[in-house]
Amino acid sequence: MTSIPVRIKYRLVVVFLFFEIFIIAGMSYHQYHEQWKLIVTQAVENKKDISQQLENVIALSVEGNNYGNIYLPSFVNRLKATSSLIYLEADGLSDGMSKYQFAYHRDIGKTWRQHYPDGYIQILNEKINKLTAYLSESQSNKVKIKYLLQRAIDEKKKYVINLENQSNMANFNYRIDYIDECFIDEDEFYLSMTIRTTNKNGGEVTFVYDLFELKNLRDNIVQTIFVDSILLLFITFLMVIVIAHWIITPIEKLTKYLSKDVVKIDIDSIPGLASQDEVGDLARGFRSLISNTYIYLEHIETLSNRDSLTNLFNRRYFDEIIDNVIARAKRNGTSLAFLYVDIDNFKQYNDNYGHDSGDKVLKEVAQVFLELAQRPDDHCFRFGGEEFLIVSINDTPEKDLAQAEAIRQKIESLSIEHLYNEELKCITVSVGICSVFNMNKPFKAKDAIRYADKELYRAKISGKNKVCHCRLSCAE
Repeated sequence: MTSIPVRIKYRLVVVFLFFEIFIIAGMSYHQYHEQWKLIVTQAVENKKDISQQLENVIALSVEGNNYGNIYLPSFVNRLKATSSLIYLEADGLSDGMSKYQFAYHRDIGKTWRQHYPDGYIQILNEKINKLTAYLSESQSNKVKIKYLLQRAIDEKKKYVINLENQSNMANFNYRIDYIDECFIDEDEFYLSMTIRTTNKNGGEVTFVYDLFELKNLRDNIVQTIFVDSILLLFITFLMVIVIAHWIITPIEKLTKYLSKDVVKIDIDSIPGLASQDEVGDLARGFRSLISNTYIYLEHIETLSNRDSLTNLFNRRYFDEIIDNVIARAKRNGTSLAFLYVDIDNFKQYNDNYGHDSGDKVLKEVAQVFLELAQRPDDHCFRFGGEEFLIVSINDTPEKDLAQAEAIRQKIESLSIEHLYNEELKCITVSVGICSVFNMNKPFKAKDAIRYADKELYRAKISGKNKVCHCRLSCAE
């Protein structure tokens, strides 16, 4: 019968404590997440109720094109009484089909109109001038004219004040989310939400609330969980010490073996793999864990070298391999092409079709690169938003040009609708090429890229959807 050592094996204690700390950290995070989620959910539901009540008032106000009471002190006082309300903004059409747009901010302490017709101040000035002229010329209806004149003057004053309030809002920046969604900034502790109005023609009301009272609640949660975690860690430490007295020698051997760098471990040589007891289960468990770690590390390495959207290589990988690519081209005595590709008018595409559609275009363009530049000596990189770089080893500069033209034509043939792309009304690219040949003396990749960028610029200013080419000789 194997004797049980009573001497504490310190390495084993560290290993067990490491795993216990990991478990406690996970449990603590889960506990914090659940408690904080509950508090935030309750706060959001409370603000939704308040927002719905205020929206009902606004909806009733804009029915029948009567929303003047929004500016009355009674409504403003109700907004002020909602102490957590920082900002409110309403936008829509009244039931009388007139556009309304007004805002409220706690620091300004009033509501103000935001929407005015084009040239409204000119209209008011002309009205005031006409009424002033009528008043001086007319011998009758002076009371009515004075009344109308005063109304116009008051409206102009309101217009100026509203513009001033609107300009003051430049100091307040809040993230406003989409309709029926909420956004909580957990650093600044504010909540934004946008809901639809219930009047006939509809509209939107955006609310921004102060949630700073949640900070103390969050601090209390963190403090409680921290104290509990420390207590649990202390109890666990005592348990580990007790258990360590009963650990058998094979476990110590296993621990010592696994203390190596994970990449240097031979998973088939881990001690105890053949054992059919708990030691064997532990050894086999470690083997599986390390095997999965190898897979994960390989995946991490792949992700670090590729653009997550297009699956093309990134700038990091370009810097890593470009010297080897240059050296290979020099040994083979071939041309080395730098193709700088940019999607024409891509900003307009994003602005008008949306970023989701823009991402889809980037993927489709990248797929063309992968199809037409798939040789071992071709490397495709995403260099920026809509900028790409293809580095190819070809026999001659003429083949560089042919490859670029094939890419340009293929992308044009996709016929991806782009109504804002000038003549063709579809997605196109411009390509600048720098072909480096006769590489008898050293050159830097950044110089070739700079020349390719100049050619790209030349392609852009000459009408876009073009390929422009230059040659760079590095002969002695």
